[in-house]
Amino acid sequence: MYGGTRIDGMLIGNSFTGPDRSAALGAFGLVDLPFSLVMDTLLLPLAIPLEGHYHSACQQQTVADTTKSATP
Repeated sequence: MYGGTRIDGMLIGNSFTGPDRSAALGAFGLVDLPFSLVMDTLLLPLAIPLEGHYHSACQQQTVADTTKSATP
């Protein structure tokens, strides 16, 4: 959830401590942060069901992989 906001936070954080320490990326993240926050909030009603769907599909795949590898 809030993927755009999370990416902006990483850009801002990496501009100070990351390997490339790019001030331009940090500035972009800072400018984009309020827009991403608004869009992530508006898209939240769509993101919640999709997140649940992908989470359950991932769990089912993990169980299938575990069962397949346990069978000789």
